[in-house]
Amino acid sequence: MGYQGMNHVRVFTAIGLMLLGGQPCLWAGSPEPLVSWLPVGAETMRASDSSVPLPFGFGVQLAYVDQEISFNDLQLGFGTSDITPSGVSLTDATAKDTAVTGQLEAWLLPFLKVYGTLGAVDNVSTMTANVPSQSFDISIDLGVPGLPPLVIPIDVPAWSFDIDANTYGPIWGGGMTLGSSYRWLVASIDANYQRSELKSSLGLIEGELEVMTVSPRLGARLPAWKTYGRGELWVGGMYMETTQTLRGMLPLREVAPDLAGLVGDFIAYELESETSENWATLLGGRWTLNERLDLMLEVGAGDRTQVMGAVTARF
Repeated sequence: MGYQGMNHVRVFTAIGLMLLGGQPCLWAGSPEPLVSWLPVGAETMRASDSSVPLPFGFGVQLAYVDQEISFNDLQLGFGTSDITPSGVSLTDATAKDTAVTGQLEAWLLPFLKVYGTLGAVDNVSTMTANVPSQSFDISIDLGVPGLPPLVIPIDVPAWSFDIDANTYGPIWGGGMTLGSSYRWLVASIDANYQRSELKSSLGLIEGELEVMTVSPRLGARLPAWKTYGRGELWVGGMYMETTQTLRGMLPLREVAPDLAGLVGDFIAYELESETSENWATLLGGRWTLNERLDLMLEVGAGDRTQVMGAVTARF
């Protein structure tokens, strides 16, 4: 993700460590919550010695997703001319996203958490455009008053070219988590929405990215290990809907040298893609170092590969 992305990691990590409140060992007393009235009903639960999560949290998340994509719409055009190729298809289309985000969360109820996120995302989309053979009529203005333009018919054989779109931008969103436990069993379901405005470093590509996920999980608590913490393991699934729009230009002399100069200097494209496979299997775990700090790692398997790690401080 580059130097800029690593800066985000350092900044968010530094803020998270500042929020730990100096709790170096697991059970060095129960820390005081920032407010006593959240979650709703927390005071009554604490009075009965029931376990209550600290009301607020700040986390740093690093996520990577590699998936195949399909296309709803594709448009091509040659520079400023009105010639538009038809019958274009796309193959070998993939999207790789790397995001680092900060998450601020609040437990409104003992079983309901809401959160907002803000960070940066790096997107790499690759595909091959296949243009079938077709004929065009090219009009050339002779520059002589009274004479009509010269029309030249040309036959273009089938050709292909690669689109490599490397874009980045801010990403923001939010979501909610419902969770519950019984003895050693834990269960949760999370719903999340994210949006990003993308652009390339040279400004030749721009676009938008929207992601919606729903993730049910079922797992088990692990017993505490000495003073080093306690953990959870879970399995689950993630339903993901991704919609991405990209608009860009490619030098025609690089992708179709025979057409360069005849129909313009650039080929412009606009495409809209979505996730090919919505579901992925999840396997993850969390290690709670103390009541203020936990670590999480989760991987996804199937037609979509994904990895997410997080550090969360609670207060």
